[in-house]
Amino acid sequence: MIKETKTTREAIIKRIYCDVCGAEINWQLQCSVAQCEKCGKDLCEKCIGKEIDTMGDYREVYCKECWEKGKKQ
Repeated sequence: MIKETKTTREAIIKRIYCDVCGAEINWQLQCSVAQCEKCGKDLCEKCIGKEIDTMGDYREVYCKECWEKGKKQ
C-alpha cells in the first residue's frame, strides 16, 4: 500500500506499508519492495513466508499465507 504525503515544500514523500501487518517498509534501504509472487502484496521482512534464491537481480518471495497454500497442493 502506497500513501503520499505532502510536506511544507510541496515535495511528495512516498511511504510504503506492509499489506499484511501494516508496518512501514523502508524501501530506500532495500532499493525495492518485496512483493508476493502469487498475490502481489507488499511485504516487510517479518511477513515473508519464503524467499527463493534466484541468483538474479530480483527477489522471489511469497507471503506466509500463499506459501502455506502452495505446500498443501
